[in-house]
Amino acid sequence: MKHYQLKITTNNIKNFIFVEKSIKQPFKKIYLPKQIKQFVFIKSPHVNSASKEHFKLSKYSRLYYTHFSISSLGSFLTSLPNNLEVRIKNY
Repeated sequence: MKHYQLKITTNNIKNFIFVEKSIKQPFKKIYLPKQIKQFVFIKSPHVNSASKEHFKLSKYSRLYYTHFSISSLGSFLTSLPNNLEVRIKNY
């Protein structure tokens, strides 16, 4: 069993519930700051700049400290949804 640091990033915060149920070992969870990108598009092609569309993209991150064997780490990673970004480090 090796100790791993998993940094998981997603746009959907509900994916973290699935991740926490998938980790069978005890783990430590650290909440990282939310990253927000805001976009403003002017609707009107002419002078009227008062009509704008506002969009916001939020990116959520968590840091998990846990221990896995190599085979259980592989099965854990294949069970995760596709819209997660996972970075793994030994510690």
